[in-house]
Amino acid sequence: MYVSQWASDTQNLEASCIEADEYEVNDCAYSRFSKITTNIGSPPLIRNTSVELKQLLVSLKSFQSCIMTGKSQNQTSEENQRFSFKRLSPLIILGIGFALFFVFDLNAYITQETLRDNRDWLLTCISENTVLTTLVFMAIYAVGTAFSLPVGAILTITGGFMFGQVSGTLYVVFAATIGSTCLFLAAKTGLGDVLRAKAGPAVKSMERGFRENELTYMFVLRLIPIFPFFIVNLVPAFLGVSLRNFVIGTFFGIIPGSFIYLTIGAGIGSIFEQGKILEISSVLTKEIVSALISLAVLALLPVAYKKFKAGKGAE
Repeated sequence: MYVSQWASDTQNLEASCIEADEYEVNDCAYSRFSKITTNIGSPPLIRNTSVELKQLLVSLKSFQSCIMTGKSQNQTSEENQRFSFKRLSPLIILGIGFALFFVFDLNAYITQETLRDNRDWLLTCISENTVLTTLVFMAIYAVGTAFSLPVGAILTITGGFMFGQVSGTLYVVFAATIGSTCLFLAAKTGLGDVLRAKAGPAVKSMERGFRENELTYMFVLRLIPIFPFFIVNLVPAFLGVSLRNFVIGTFFGIIPGSFIYLTIGAGIGSIFEQGKILEISSVLTKEIVSALISLAVLALLPVAYKKFKAGKGAE
């Protein structure tokens, strides 16, 4: 009887203590253990069967697991609230790479002039070794995105020149998504968890609002070209956006804008033949920006309807 009761009580103890903090687990464990061991010396215990003794051993293990689980979760929570070099190391590496890019003046080599002067060589590389050239291009694009280097526009135009609109869109979108995801994960691991743990009620309220429709919001942020690309990589990490929705929203959200630049790149050869250089700032005309904003508004309509319906139901 007593051993069976102990088995039942201890299993209940495990479930109730998992969400407790370290001190609550210790107090709870000590109180229950004292109560149970008081009954060990009573005569009925001697008459218990071997089956009940086995239950006793199982309950002891469960009892120990309860305490260790509570401590483990408490330690994990404390670690998420502390800055550490190990957690920040990916961001530090990305920051160093960003600084070295300008220290060695590498931005001077990624220009339209470089594309113009080497366009014949690039086309030869594609014709002689298409797979390797494609992989190298995608690797450069992904690295540039992950390090937040200001080379996205010229690399996208180069992709259009080298691979055309359709294939170029596929390669650019995949590479940009990979690079963006690397930066997103680095920011989320290094700063996102810590900042969210220390955030006030206002920030947490904004986070909850964003996460209710995070896939739609990610798609809209990618569509509208007024937000810097690296900002849209970082902000979702601090708002707790899931990796799945970040990847999906990024992949599909950047397709329209990328296609526009790739289309320009596919015809840039004729501009070079005239001895001219493309004004990149002229790519996003008022008509194109208006079209992208219209797509973003359409994407937000389901969210607006959902909020309208919820407000009407609350009344």
